[in-house]
Amino acid sequence: MLVTNDLTRDGRLKIIQDTEYGSYTLDSLLLADFVKLTRRTEYAVDLCAGNGPIGMLLADKKQNLKVEVVEIQEQLSKITADSISLNGLQDRVTAHNRDLKGISNELGKNKYHVVTVNPPYFKVTEDANINPNKAVAMARHELTVTLEDIVKESSSLLDNIGTINFVFRPQRLDELVILLNKYGFTMKRIKFVYPKIGKDCNTILVEAKRGKSDNQMIIEPPFIVYEDNNEYTEATNKILNY
Repeated sequence: MLVTNDLTRDGRLKIIQDTEYGSYTLDSLLLADFVKLTRRTEYAVDLCAGNGPIGMLLADKKQNLKVEVVEIQEQLSKITADSISLNGLQDRVTAHNRDLKGISNELGKNKYHVVTVNPPYFKVTEDANINPNKAVAMARHELTVTLEDIVKESSSLLDNIGTINFVFRPQRLDELVILLNKYGFTMKRIKFVYPKIGKDCNTILVEAKRGKSDNQMIIEPPFIVYEDNNEYTEATNKILNY
């Protein structure tokens, strides 16, 4: 069933969602907030775009930014295109329904300043708990794309100082760092996200830059989602009020 929700609390942006495909999560909002858009940032690509929240939020964040959103699932790509039109962003945000592998041949190599990715978090293993809903399974598990596919393609999309920005799981940070180094990236920033103070980190936000960097990696202050009373923290409410 299709539903239309507020993507921003003030209703400035709307998002169409299909309940059979799941909904966007706080992870998307965290990543959109984490990404640094500078004066030179004119072109961005959002990979594994789902129903497109990150691409639309980035376009809202910088008014002259052009964003390509890439999603392999046809229904999600279709409703992303509808959301883009609903928000009047069709001149700056374009939805592409296709496999991200090789997308640089279509969109252009070494052209983009920023890539964002909210990828499938889990590998497919013998004991993997794969959701019976295929659409949800594709979003959570690496059924159609791997972490290496994403990093490799991003290295082709980005210009020589472009950045790739991930929201990911800390359990795979070592693997992510190895792949970023393999494809010519240098870690720039990392932020650890915790559900509550005293709980283990369950999400990371990572920015890496193509090529060598003279600057040391910055570890940003931790982000806490909930207070002890299960209310959102001030930081979380700021994100939700995007």
